[in-house]
Amino acid sequence: MFEVDEDYSDGLLKYPEIEKAFIGPVERHGRAPIACYSKRDTLDIIQKNFRQTAVQAMETYEFSILQLDHGEATPVFLDDI
Repeated sequence: MFEVDEDYSDGLLKYPEIEKAFIGPVERHGRAPIACYSKRDTLDIIQKNFRQTAVQAMETYEFSILQLDHGEATPVFLDDI
């Protein structure tokens, strides 16, 4: 369902399906920046684009997005609900 953008020219690994939830890069001492997404906007996008209820969207978020592991480049989500 969710894939990563393999051609990331800005050095950030991104999820194209939730592009509008992208907030910006997060900087970490001694490590490369990583992409940061809004949890609220991500859930809204899942509900609208995949026609899911709020409960279904949370399940999709928790099991199809949040559990993705791309090592040090794995994007993070700001809990802005």
